[in-house]
Amino acid sequence: MGEAPLSLTFLCQGFAFAIPQSIARAQSSKLAASLDAAQKISQNPVITVKDFSLDTVNCMVEFFKSGCYEVDRRNLPSVLQAGSPAPEHFMRDVLTCHLQICAIGTHYGVPKLCELARDNIQKVFGGKWFDSVFLFTAAVVLKSKDDKLQRLLVTLARGHLHSLTTSNGFDHVTMLKSFHPKLREPDGILQQNGDQANSTTAPSIKKESFTELETLRLQVSSLKQQVITVSSERDQLREQISAASVEREELRQSLTDTAAERDVLRNEMSTLAAEKEEIRKILEKMSPPTDHGGQGTKATNNEKSPAEVKAEETEKVLETVQRELRVRRSESGLLKARWDKEKIKSSILTQENDDLKKSLELERRNEQKVTTDLTTRLTQATQALEAERKRTTTLVQEVTQTKRDLEVERQRNTGMPLRERNRMQETISAQKSEISALVNGRDEIKRELKMVRIEKTNEIDRKWEITNKMNALIQTMDEWDECRHCGADFGSNMTTSNGKYVVFDIVGTCVSYDKLTEAVEKQLGDKLLAENIKPSLLVNIWVEASEREYTYLSITNRYVAFDKLFASLFYRMLWLAGIEEPRSFASGADVEKITRGYMELEPRPDLKECFDKLRAAGFTVRGLTAGDYDRVLGYFDKAGIEFPKEHLMSCDSFGVGKPDLKAYASTFEELKGAKELWFAAAHMWDVSSAKQVGFKSAYCSVLEKEPCVDIFGEMDVMSDTLSEMADKIIQASS
Repeated sequence: MGEAPLSLTFLCQGFAFAIPQSIARAQSSKLAASLDAAQKISQNPVITVKDFSLDTVNCMVEFFKSGCYEVDRRNLPSVLQAGSPAPEHFMRDVLTCHLQICAIGTHYGVPKLCELARDNIQKVFGGKWFDSVFLFTAAVVLKSKDDKLQRLLVTLARGHLHSLTTSNGFDHVTMLKSFHPKLREPDGILQQNGDQANSTTAPSIKKESFTELETLRLQVSSLKQQVITVSSERDQLREQISAASVEREELRQSLTDTAAERDVLRNEMSTLAAEKEEIRKILEKMSPPTDHGGQGTKATNNEKSPAEVKAEETEKVLETVQRELRVRRSESGLLKARWDKEKIKSSILTQENDDLKKSLELERRNEQKVTTDLTTRLTQATQALEAERKRTTTLVQEVTQTKRDLEVERQRNTGMPLRERNRMQETISAQKSEISALVNGRDEIKRELKMVRIEKTNEIDRKWEITNKMNALIQTMDEWDECRHCGADFGSNMTTSNGKYVVFDIVGTCVSYDKLTEAVEKQLGDKLLAENIKPSLLVNIWVEASEREYTYLSITNRYVAFDKLFASLFYRMLWLAGIEEPRSFASGADVEKITRGYMELEPRPDLKECFDKLRAAGFTVRGLTAGDYDRVLGYFDKAGIEFPKEHLMSCDSFGVGKPDLKAYASTFEELKGAKELWFAAAHMWDVSSAKQVGFKSAYCSVLEKEPCVDIFGEMDVMSDTLSEMADKIIQASS
């Protein structure tokens, strides 16, 4: 058995109300935090409720469990006292309950409970209205500091302002104070009501005054900026002077120390000199007599007495001290020179500081003078503005009075004789009749146009019906080799039940656009290159745009033969390519020679090999083209490629262009009993559309290079050349 779910218990007046902790956590983040804090003490904590009544806690628990609550009206004080209470007292008790529920929701952080309580309060006030009940509720809400509840009461009070403002104890001052931020200046109201057309003088004077004020403000700002700059320079100089003073004190101390060391060295030198003199005297006393022979002299020369050694050491020390003294004197001289330089520098800085002080004092005096002048001019400008304002007020009053007089005069003079009024009414009626007739004529033309379109659509449907019947008849004939009545042979076996067919797109797939590109290069090549336009790019754009327009016209039941459309779009292509004057750029003769190149397109090099492979494998090669029937057959005849004319179908014959699915449907219906039925094209949009009808699809990238499979999807066979496509079709059919 599973463990019991954790619960949270509310204890009020000896009654316990338990709810699952999961509900409490979901409804209140505050309760969730309390539960997390109490987990260390108890798994099922208890909350003691002292500030709210038992009914209020009961309603909150009911909300936790069901998502709503209902006030127990049997326990309302007015019901308990009177049984059938007055509506005003009953409404007050109900609102008190909802206010308490909103308060307990706020206390325990249950926003949905507060929102439900506010909705119930709004519903209560939506019934009968009592000013006293509203004022009682407002007093309670103001103590609670519940902003949303206060906004709700303001919304409710808007429809009862008249009765509320006339009740006893209403404070008008408080209400007006609440409107204070939205009050408008009297000048603003006057400016809205005034006629600006007749008060052009006042704005110009105001504009000049404001311009002067702005100039003065700029001057004050400039002076303040100068003062700030000078103060900054002064502070920098003060810092430099302080640094120089510190350095001067250091040099002075260094000189003092050097002098003291020099005195010490002098004393040492004096002491050493005295010691040297004493040693010399001692040596003189200790020197041996010269008459004892050479032996004593030799001993003296070989060994030095301690006094001599000490004398030598003393001399060395004396020399060292003398060197140090010379060094100290040199350093002292350098320090003295440096001290002199710093002293000069300090005096210069002091002089500059004094100059700056004088400049600052002068600037301060100028600023005070300018400020005084500005104050005077501002006062004068203010007085001028006030005078102009009064003048404007007078002008507005005069203009208003003039308007009133003019309006009265206009009304007095606008009377029209009855005869003229009748004549005007007749003219208006005649014009209305004429307009009505024009509208009726327009509607009639629209209806006729709609009928023509319907008839055209019906005619197309009839053509399709006839085509389908012919296809059905052909299919029926294909099922028989000889006549059922006389047994005569039809001459050929036309059955498609066991045949294999590949229907080719012709222009772009079987034949290339190279001859058309050559014609453009020959006729306009130099001109196009001068405009940075590649002839091959122009040709491809021309073909693509023609196919688009051809398709758009077809799907809107306005079929136009491709050859006619193709020639008409040439000048537009030149414009889109960036030629400013297309008809000046290329003459009619140029266009005629270029379109003649379109009539002389040649098959692709491996087309014959492709057809031979397919026919050898038992396939019948057919064609479905958007081009002219005779022109397309001429491509094969000139190249010596066999292509029976009964195997070629042009969209011109049934007035629907590719890639409309109807264009493929007729051929598919004719051959749908075949064992293998393929559609092959170098246009991905073409072969993918045929696949929608039911053909197996074979795509060759010889024209487009990029198949864009992410747009059109994968085809059953995809190849780079026509010969390779034939091999893959044969392989897929075996």
